[in-house]
Amino acid sequence: WKSGAGSIATAIAIGGFVVGELLIRGPFDSVLVDLDDAVSRPDDQTRYAALGIDFVPLALVLGAVLLVVLLRAGSSGVRAGLGLGLIGILTWVLAGWADYGYGLGFVGAADNARIAIFDGGTASFAVFLAVGTVAGAFAAIRGPLRLPDRARSVRAAIGGLAMGVGGSIAHGCNIGNGLTGVPLLSLGSILATAMMAVG
Repeated sequence: WKSGAGSIATAIAIGGFVVGELLIRGPFDSVLVDLDDAVSRPDDQTRYAALGIDFVPLALVLGAVLLVVLLRAGSSGVRAGLGLGLIGILTWVLAGWADYGYGLGFVGAADNARIAIFDGGTASFAVFLAVGTVAGAFAAIRGPLRLPDRARSVRAAIGGLAMGVGGSIAHGCNIGNGLTGVPLLSLGSILATAMMAVG
């Protein structure tokens, strides 16, 4: 959304993200295969399955507890958080309608766009989500173009490249892991989001 609002540095970071994803899913795809093969995956990859508890009651209890904790810390972000939650719900509904099977997340969109453009495939929901996010921000915000200096441009490019590679290695970006995987109580997403915070 920052790119759509006029941030050229963010547009550069998005470009770096695309390049990083295409590199790790293209010429360096053996890295992903080797990492996936290096560790066996548990049979129960979600918190609720590992505990032997149904998802809905566990999610409702955890959600209520976290909401109380957040409200005690302050109420300044409640409306924004609830709005983002509604966007997440709507994304799941639309993704289901498109037979995509995943919510918010952008990792894989660049590789899928490459396949759609060069190999005659079909653009996925993630491609339309990414394009729609930038277009929607542009339509809603219409901010002035903000040109970064050289140092900021270099940092944006390197950071974007690292995000594209890292998001592919983590099987999801901060949005996919944090806003889709964590609410699903995915152990991998919980770990990935925690490591992003540590990083």
